[in-house]
Formats: sequence, structure tokens, C-alpha cells
Amino acid sequence: MQFVQKKSKYLLTVITKNEVLLIIQKLYGVHQFLVRLFYGTGL
Repeated sequence: MQFVQKKSKYLLTVITKNEVLLIIQKLYGVHQFLVRLFYGTGL
């Protein structure tokens, strides 16, 4: 039995490292901390 993978309707959205840093700069407090933590761990 063969399985055929369906093509996804969605494209992966990728932003640059500079764009991520700009977003992080606009956040404050706990929100900035959490985004830095998630980004730093690759989430």
C-alpha cells in the first residue's frame, strides 16, 4: 500500500533575523521575555 502526501494549501511564512529583532524591540516586559525565550530556543 502506498501513501501519497497531499500538497499543502499554505506556504510557510519566514521572516528575517532583522525583522524578528525589530518585533522584539517593540515588546516590553514579560511579552518581550517570552518572545526572546521562544525565539532563542527555536520555537
